[in-house]
Amino acid sequence: MVSLKLKKINTLNRFNALPEELIWIILTFAGIDKKSNMDKVLDQFIKGGFNRKNLKIQPYLDRQHWHAKQFWLSGRPELSGGMTQFVNPTTLTNGVCPFEYMNGEWSIKWKMVRVTFTRNSWVDGHLVQKFRQKQSSKNPVSKWLKNIAKFETTYPEFAKRDYLPIKSRDFKVKMESNFYIKKKKKKANMKIRECKKKDAEIFINQRRALKYTQMFEKFGFKLNQLVVLQLEGELKPVKRMITKIYLAKPITKNYGCPVLGPSRMSTSGRCRFGGCCKCLFQKPRGLRSFEEGAVDKYLGIIKIGVRDVKKLSCLHIYTPEDLLSRIIQ
Repeated sequence: MVSLKLKKINTLNRFNALPEELIWIILTFAGIDKKSNMDKVLDQFIKGGFNRKNLKIQPYLDRQHWHAKQFWLSGRPELSGGMTQFVNPTTLTNGVCPFEYMNGEWSIKWKMVRVTFTRNSWVDGHLVQKFRQKQSSKNPVSKWLKNIAKFETTYPEFAKRDYLPIKSRDFKVKMESNFYIKKKKKKANMKIRECKKKDAEIFINQRRALKYTQMFEKFGFKLNQLVVLQLEGELKPVKRMITKIYLAKPITKNYGCPVLGPSRMSTSGRCRFGGCCKCLFQKPRGLRSFEEGAVDKYLGIIKIGVRDVKKLSCLHIYTPEDLLSRIIQ
């Protein structure tokens, strides 16, 4: 308990050592009463280390500074000292590996810290340097705030009694900085893309239903329909039942599979697994999602499967035109 009080005193001393104008700017943002209740702010901040679901409140409060430090260092390989090496091969003493930042101390693009460790190893009495890249966890501040919220939702009575105010207050932050403007624009663009994806799916389903409707109006085939066919090698007509009507993706003009290679091709030169990104029409994107020709190529052509009525033999696949030409009137 004495060490915790000393840490709080040191934190307060550092805060009070700031220029007076900067202190009042911070307090104006957070509220004037925070100067007299700084301990409550620190108590709330230290709850960011509460990251375990099965951790009880009392063991955490007894060592909350240690837990918070361990959680913060767990995602920072350059600060935790997890990358070590033999400093002296005779005494076998370990030391922390030197490192260099790849994109500065913090990468805004990747939202993480990326470092390159230089590790020395001894091979046959010679010093050999090896390089290994590591990165920190993404969005550490967001995770810290989520842990605070998780602690307050798990133990709301303790949080309200210890540091939370009686009434919640709105800080009325205008959010006019470039960060919030870009974030708002990004969310708006995401909503627009999601709406376009939903509209594209609706358009694809409409084209799929239209294909089935056109096939029925032109040929009149439907499920469980009996047809009499004249098959090759059969002297008498045979009776078959339509058991399957589906859309099959056609193979494009790319004869062969340039991605999978000869080892995964069949004897005909096509993809053995039914097609890949080079030999099948892919799902259209962007403006092509609403083009009838592109969507029809992606959906494919209608094929009909028929079986023997009595024996339920293997499935024979035909196109509507081929099946119509084999039907005996």
